[in-house]
Amino acid sequence: MALDITALQDALYDWAYAVTSGTVVWQYGAGSKPGKPFVAMNLVGPRRTSFTDDDVPAAGDLQFRQQGMREFTVTVNVYDDTDALTVASMLQSSLDNSVYIDQLQSEGIGIGQVGGVSDLSQLLETKYERRAQFDFMIFVAFNNDYTQYVIEQVQITNNI
Repeated sequence: MALDITALQDALYDWAYAVTSGTVVWQYGAGSKPGKPFVAMNLVGPRRTSFTDDDVPAAGDLQFRQQGMREFTVTVNVYDDTDALTVASMLQSSLDNSVYIDQLQSEGIGIGQVGGVSDLSQLLETKYERRAQFDFMIFVAFNNDYTQYVIEQVQITNNI
């Protein structure tokens, strides 16, 4: 079974909403930017975390399961004209809180390295936009069942 990216996004959305109780969007989703304050997230990946996956026998003689771990980077941007750094820090520190760790683990998501919060506030035309950002890594188990087919007969015709 392929990775369910929508389920990952839903679980991450639920986490961010549970922490902030505010508007959460996917950064490159359809539609326009919501009004501030809001949290915009981006999910980059998957990347294989090891050189190869394990292929293990499954049900049946020719049934196999490809097993491995996949890594994603989650980028969190907080847009808030008054408290962007505080909200981003609150989201970042929640990844050390057992309540939110358990919530994400129940969806099959493990938390990896969590980066520091950066103040990305800047002057845009005539208005100052307050924005804070951080990245963190997540890990997800990957299982893919497949059938290994056997070539039983080959016919050679000597034509080139």
